[in-house]
Amino acid sequence: MVPDATVELEADVLAAAVDRAARYADGYGRVALQSTDGAVLVRAGGSHGESEEAVKATVRGAPVVRHYQARLLTDALRALAGHAVELRVQSGLRATEVTAAGTQAQLRYLVVPMRQETEV
Repeated sequence: MVPDATVELEADVLAAAVDRAARYADGYGRVALQSTDGAVLVRAGGSHGESEEAVKATVRGAPVVRHYQARLLTDALRALAGHAVELRVQSGLRATEVTAAGTQAQLRYLVVPMRQETEV
């Protein structure tokens, strides 16, 4: 797998940001992750308002935006709680790989992004 972008950050910090954003998400629990220089923006929006939070990260590769179902993403992150994680983001609707950073991962989660219907 050759990712479009690789993002390394703390699993607990990202999981907490996704949980906070999910409170504002639409009925599908859609949250957006957008890679930027040195951070990942976690965004969600719906009839209850909007949320945007920057999480410090090491980002390599092209800037990307992917939408995920918050519950599925947090399940993957909680399985790796207490560790730095690496998200390998592929193009289109191909799965994002979530593993412990810097190791030969024993646990690997694949989280499929959601189709982007409207901008969050």
